[in-house]
Amino acid sequence: MTQKNNFSDITLEKYILGELDASVKHEIDEKIKTDAELNKRIENIKTSNKEITEKYDMKFFAAKTKKRIEFAQKRKSFGSFFPKIATALSFVILIMISISIFRIVETDDNSSAYVENIRIKGETRLSLYKLESNHVELIRNGECAEESSLIQIEYTLPETTYGAILSIDGNNNITKHFPINKNTAVKMDAGKKSLQRSYQLDNAPYFERFIMITSKSEFDIQQVSEKLLAVENKEKDIIALPFNNKQTNFILKKEIGGCRDK
Repeated sequence: MTQKNNFSDITLEKYILGELDASVKHEIDEKIKTDAELNKRIENIKTSNKEITEKYDMKFFAAKTKKRIEFAQKRKSFGSFFPKIATALSFVILIMISISIFRIVETDDNSSAYVENIRIKGETRLSLYKLESNHVELIRNGECAEESSLIQIEYTLPETTYGAILSIDGNNNITKHFPINKNTAVKMDAGKKSLQRSYQLDNAPYFERFIMITSKSEFDIQQVSEKLLAVENKEKDIIALPFNNKQTNFILKKEIGGCRDK
């Protein structure tokens, strides 16, 4: 953790939502009286949350989910991705959408694992959505997800860069999400983009870690996979890569062995 007021973004979001223990809340209450940087972080989080809820309105998610399901129906290779959802989903149900706030954690090649950054407009981030039969849910980083959950991946970049998106699960299986048919990183346009294919979680235990690697130059995706398999803690450790890069992570805890409250 960096020396940003000693409070993580998750702690500050809980403070905003009124979910902290009284002692921690009191400590933050006292610090914000004199700490301008802490006040700015809190305001940035509030602004980001407001922008998300305003931008991702019901019609957007309804159209987006319908498009994803129709895409899956047309591709037999992805017919296993929740066929029951595809047949049961109707546009009327899609309008009944619930929105939740999510947390993004980023690391780069010269920082400690899981350094949390303030979420501001233009920041590099991964967003995950869970597609359900009656709603689309924005997922928080570190939340629990069940086997067979249908996941939609979205990325945000402040500028065009080379990149790739992978995931690794509790069985050390690596999935390449983007690009699908290339072995080297491709240019990823600036802005907010959704991947064309949704992803269904299997029964691998403990976790699924999604990683977006970005760099100013092309790189070998197979090399990234090999380096990822070489790290000791597959869920948290930074990948040691021989080129300048940024690593943006999103962790899903798995219902099998990874969710404490289950």
